[in-house]
Amino acid sequence: VGSTLHHLIKRGVDTYENGAEQRIKWIKDSIGQVVMTVSQIVWCAYSEHHIQNKCLSKWLKRQRIQLLNLLKIVRGKLDKKQRRKIVTLVTTDVHARDVTENLINEK
Repeated sequence: VGSTLHHLIKRGVDTYENGAEQRIKWIKDSIGQVVMTVSQIVWCAYSEHHIQNKCLSKWLKRQRIQLLNLLKIVRGKLDKKQRRKIVTLVTTDVHARDVTENLINEK
């Protein structure tokens, strides 16, 4: 089980970085817990990178675009599991965006 989860999470991180269309398809097709875990891993890694490089505004812009893409999907036709997963991800991503905004404002 552990090696399977590791594989799914690793593949998810790779897919996350390959662009919006692949990310959306991956979100729809993947297990909810893996999607949420990968989302948090990527947010932490990207936040750290952008803090170190003093370019949090760039990261915030990307987060906003990702949220808009998720909102477009929520407005469309989804099955019950996909909708629940994406709504949960939107909630988490809104919080992450707010944290990033707070970091920028506290400089």
